[in-house]
Amino acid sequence: MGESLAKTELFLFTANFFRHFQVLPVDPLHPPSSEKIKGFTVRLHHYNCRIILRTKKEF
Repeated sequence: MGESLAKTELFLFTANFFRHFQVLPVDPLHPPSSEKIKGFTVRLHHYNCRIILRTKKEF
């Protein structure tokens, strides 16, 4: 029961975050690389992003 509740809470938090904010690349003309870094685990390069509050019209 606890794991199910935690997953639901995490989903609701994430959904509300993306409902209220836009996540965009810093430079729209040069998006972040999707090249993977191989090692013990596979991961992506670090990158910066802009988080912008959505307006009421965008809801």
